[in-house]
Amino acid sequence: MFIKNKKGFTLIELVLVVSILSIFILVSSNAILLMFKSHSQTYGEYDLQSSARIISKQVGETIKYSQAVFAVPIEYVEDVNKMDPEWEFIALSPDKRSVLNYKYNTSLGQHEATVLLAPQDNIEYEIIFEKRSASEEVVGGETVFHNESVLYYSILAHSLIKNDEGNWVRGSQKIVMESEVKALNALQVVDKGTALSPAVALAYRKDDQTYGEGRSHVVKVALILDRSGSMDWIPGVDNDTSGTSRMTYLKKALIGGGLNGQSGMIAQFAVYPNFEISIVPFSNRAQSFINSTTGQPFFNAQLNKADIVSIINNLSASGSTNTGDGIRRAFYNLKNFSVSGYNSNVEEHDFTIILVDGDSNAFSYSDYTEDGYNIWPWGWIVTDRNYNYILDSDIYYNDTSSTWRTDESGFGYVSRIGQKIITEENYDGTYYLIGYVNDENSAGVENIRQALNIPEDRKFMYSDPNFDLNEVFANIATDIMAKTWLVTGPQINDGGEE
Repeated sequence: MFIKNKKGFTLIELVLVVSILSIFILVSSNAILLMFKSHSQTYGEYDLQSSARIISKQVGETIKYSQAVFAVPIEYVEDVNKMDPEWEFIALSPDKRSVLNYKYNTSLGQHEATVLLAPQDNIEYEIIFEKRSASEEVVGGETVFHNESVLYYSILAHSLIKNDEGNWVRGSQKIVMESEVKALNALQVVDKGTALSPAVALAYRKDDQTYGEGRSHVVKVALILDRSGSMDWIPGVDNDTSGTSRMTYLKKALIGGGLNGQSGMIAQFAVYPNFEISIVPFSNRAQSFINSTTGQPFFNAQLNKADIVSIINNLSASGSTNTGDGIRRAFYNLKNFSVSGYNSNVEEHDFTIILVDGDSNAFSYSDYTEDGYNIWPWGWIVTDRNYNYILDSDIYYNDTSSTWRTDESGFGYVSRIGQKIITEENYDGTYYLIGYVNDENSAGVENIRQALNIPEDRKFMYSDPNFDLNEVFANIATDIMAKTWLVTGPQINDGGEE
């Protein structure tokens, strides 16, 4: 019997087989890993898109139906204790992993956060707001109009990965969603962001305190306007009436170049329903125009715009410069404000703009005598026989003629009124002073500034080479709006610190 010699695998054959199997397993594993990775990326992208859509819907609904909308930079929301209690906010959480809605709890005296969008695994968010000025541009051969009430925003959702140090960082994957929403109900849509500090959160109000009956804030603006004879002169040219006069330039700055109220300061105020305007022109003496409907020396910039335009158009120049009487009347107009349509506890914001084109060379007094003093029975500022000034405020806008005197005592008259208003009345309204005179060191303008403690940065002089009356009034209007919640919206609450 013969036994066959059975030959096994050689080492080379075994190595080849193992190598082939290894390659096969490696290829299969990579395919499987690639499949899972692709599925994971698709799932992650879906999460990013879904999250971006949720945020976009929340932001869009808020913009559409709020009474006032302000896009604000990080400074307004980075500290919950400094958020303005009158406003609600939509903002990212400090870690940027969720979106929160901050509402004010009056009983606790602080904002409380509710979650609009809960954290998603490995996702970080970014939101940027931008309001473009009303304008037109040609896009694809068609004219596109950018509306003032439209807010543009971008929502970015970033994927997060761990770096070599084990820290979460943004990966290359992100979803960008851009949109724009028109505010349907908002009184104003404002972008408070800047190039260096863009708007990253939304402040809004859904109550009725920005307009209509029961308004809780009022902005009162008194216009003390020189209409003395020199207002008929050309700016920079004394005694010349052959060209465009100072008075005409003044009218255009207030109610626009067409003198119809379509532009100018009054048009800026007329956008909002809470601006009340008192017009107090002065020459030999001052005059307060009275609203025939209310019986008060105030005209609502929005409702009574046509009346304001008519009054300003009809101003003419003649007589002397009794600046003190203009200041006196405007002060009492503001002090005794009483117009229906506002809450009984309305918060009042007082601003006075004085335009004068020369020295104060007149003051008011009376010929009535009682116990050796001149007494004006309707509540005038009067003088004793030595022209010391006495202030009686029983009636604050009576237009009955007074006796007036022209001499250098007009300076003292202004100073006495300033003392009464600032010191005795402790009045804290804001004053702006426009010196429509060639002399940068005008004693008359400086006399008014000192009498009312007006800071240098709220004094505007024609002698300034950059002076432009339209721009001056526009800048003052902007400053007034920036000082009032009605227009600026949310403030950064400093806890009462000055």
